[in-house]
Amino acid sequence: MTQSDIDSVNSWFNSERDYNAGEALHEKYSRNNALKRIFPGKETRFAFKLAYEF
Repeated sequence: MTQSDIDSVNSWFNSERDYNAGEALHEKYSRNNALKRIFPGKETRFAFKLAYEF
């Protein structure tokens, strides 16, 4: 990850944590394929876990 990538994740983390934007960041930067499959469309269940994974 470059510094600009880290800054974009930190910016999301310090904002209101829009689930769809966080999901897109996770898709782009994460290596965990299992979580990439379960996050889409499940905001009510996984919003906290998405923030935790970053």
